[in-house]
Amino acid sequence: MENKPYFDRDLTEMLKGVALVLMFVHHFFTFPEWIVVNVNYKLPYGLTDVLCGMTKICVSVFVFLNGYFEYYRKNKSISNCVKKITDIIIAYWVSYVILLLLAIATKTADLSPKGIIMEFLAIDRPIMVFCWYIPFYAIGVILMKPIEKMIDKGWMHSFVFGILLPCLIFSLIATFLRSESTQCYSKIAEDLAEYLPLMVVGYICARNQIFTKVFDKEIDSKLKNDMIRVFLYVSLAIIIGFIRFLFRQVELSSTDFMGISKTLFIKLDVVYGPIFVYCLINILRIISKKIKLRILCCIGRYSMYMWFISCAFFNVSKIYMQKILYLPRNVFSVLIWGTAICLSVAIMIDIPIKRIIQFKNELFWKSI
Repeated sequence: MENKPYFDRDLTEMLKGVALVLMFVHHFFTFPEWIVVNVNYKLPYGLTDVLCGMTKICVSVFVFLNGYFEYYRKNKSISNCVKKITDIIIAYWVSYVILLLLAIATKTADLSPKGIIMEFLAIDRPIMVFCWYIPFYAIGVILMKPIEKMIDKGWMHSFVFGILLPCLIFSLIATFLRSESTQCYSKIAEDLAEYLPLMVVGYICARNQIFTKVFDKEIDSKLKNDMIRVFLYVSLAIIIGFIRFLFRQVELSSTDFMGISKTLFIKLDVVYGPIFVYCLINILRIISKKIKLRILCCIGRYSMYMWFISCAFFNVSKIYMQKILYLPRNVFSVLIWGTAICLSVAIMIDIPIKRIIQFKNELFWKSI
């Protein structure tokens, strides 16, 4: 049987749309200390922390999808990897220039050569505060090349080389770099230790058709009524989010390496991520048969640009930009308003970004 993706392009865009909305909820409302204007969205009885832990699973959706579709990428050469990475970096640079000009206009920008270079490289990001994903993605995609060869050798190789070793190696690197001068590099290593295993799990799920052979066989095939299926998947998604809040990681061992004590953790998003994605995909598949979710598709299509643009509300210019974001005051109105602002800007910058990427690819990757 031919191994095809479990979900098509429209469902992928809807899934990204849901993940992006969850990310905006996560950023806009679950960190009261980030808000510098006179509003208060803190929920009672510690519920803000619960919502924060649950909504951060949005990152796992994007990471999982990167690994999942990595399996289906036809051209897996290093040259094509670099092409994909530079496509995203160009989108990042265009977004950075826009937000840098905004910071200059509000007199909040660091215009030192070192500051600009570090931000162009996405290493230290006072303006592009949420764009830690850029160095993670660039390094992760390159590392997937040798990891894929290990995955082909079986389940034990997949676990050791795809999950265990990345956690161990990058956790140790992060510990070595944990000083004031190298903190930004330590954070990159921490991100790789936390999320590279999930990217690997996405690849494994695609390669072994886990959604079809395991989840559909054991769950979906036994449920005939769409209403029951939606209720089950929504309930399971909420439960997974809550369990994620309660149990984020598992401790494997404590090591003492070269005088440095380090406890090795595996983040449990390697388990939560695939289940959450499976639930969302089936919810969206059923609902989209009855209702056209065009706005969700649109948000998903521009989700990366919207992610970048949303940095403006919490970066060095936040004292000015939050006055715009939180203008409606009501939580739902703020979410719709903030999403609309980011979507509008994303649509405007889409064409110039695509033109620059096209020019770059014609110049350097004519044969790909």
